[in-house]
Amino acid sequence: MQLHAKTQDLPTPSTILTGDGPLVAQLTALGNYANLMADQFEEWRELNAPFPIDDVGGSTNIVTQWYGTPTEKLVLGAYHIYDYFKPEAARKTENGAFHRFVSDIHLYATGSDKGESSLYEFIKERLGPNGVLKLPDATATASQDSEGVDP
Repeated sequence: MQLHAKTQDLPTPSTILTGDGPLVAQLTALGNYANLMADQFEEWRELNAPFPIDDVGGSTNIVTQWYGTPTEKLVLGAYHIYDYFKPEAARKTENGAFHRFVSDIHLYATGSDKGESSLYEFIKERLGPNGVLKLPDATATASQDSEGVDP
């Protein structure tokens, strides 16, 4: 690790103790740049994440925020495939053709029917009465959260 950091090329602490010099200026600028990029990335993430960002505790995975949970990803992907071959035929009827299709994909992918209830709940939540997919609206959820209304 010391070889990669090239610590032998760094000035000794006594030469930068005053807090000035080209190395200190460069490190300060680099720190400021890293903070600016982190702020810009956070702003970009909030504006572009297709799923609502409801990270209260600071532990939400950014991949999950961008792509959704595995359940959401499976159901949405299955919906698009199903709709491609059977346009406007997906329904949220439990044990209907779309539910069985999603179950079969889940069973094939995981080898288990464990967790199918969460698939059904997501299907019921995301499909309208006529089978139209309702994507989560991050802006509506954010405004509801700021107003203290549960989504």
